[in-house]
Amino acid sequence: MNKFDQVYFDKHYSSQFDKNPKSKIKFYLKTLIDIQEVDLKNRESKLLDIGCGYGIFLSQAEKYFRTYGIDVSEFVINKAKKVAVNTIFYTGDFLEIKFDKKFDLITAFDVLEHIPDLRKALDKINLLLTDKGIFMCVIPVYDGLFGRIGRLLDRDVTHIQKLGRKIWEKMLFDKFLIIKKMGLIRFSIFPTWYLHIASAKLNDQSQALMIIARKK
Repeated sequence: MNKFDQVYFDKHYSSQFDKNPKSKIKFYLKTLIDIQEVDLKNRESKLLDIGCGYGIFLSQAEKYFRTYGIDVSEFVINKAKKVAVNTIFYTGDFLEIKFDKKFDLITAFDVLEHIPDLRKALDKINLLLTDKGIFMCVIPVYDGLFGRIGRLLDRDVTHIQKLGRKIWEKMLFDKFLIIKKMGLIRFSIFPTWYLHIASAKLNDQSQALMIIARKK
């Protein structure tokens, strides 16, 4: 039985847009566009979103890129296809699926902490990137002031990689050239309000990190 089924998503994401407000998605997308200095009239760059979930990010990204999404959950992919209608989707384990193309950008938002073999995953991401391609990830960290609070509040048993920021940074540095790093504070305060703050000043104490890296 797939542990990322409807029961999982209903438990941790009460709706498609829970924990994914428009302001957060807009920030992710603007950060990518600024880093790549993309021509907004030219949708030639290929973007793969790993663990794409409901496809909320892809629904906006497909306005600027040729988009592809992958998720292990058949349930959520069926939902994503209705949200990001111009995106090509894959269903299955990222480590097992064979891709017939390379990508200019690969994103993984709150995904790596679910993967047992991180080094294998990072090797595959590196292999799938074009020369000087960009990898952008968001990962929870469990050290620092807000990281420790996040650990206490974390009820997701599929978070198997509960690592500190220095360990994450070293693993990524071994594979990529890190070009930008930002600390993130995010909490669901009310059912309809999601706090999301991003700043490089929060790198040492944040609840999560956004790391943007380039293929060496």
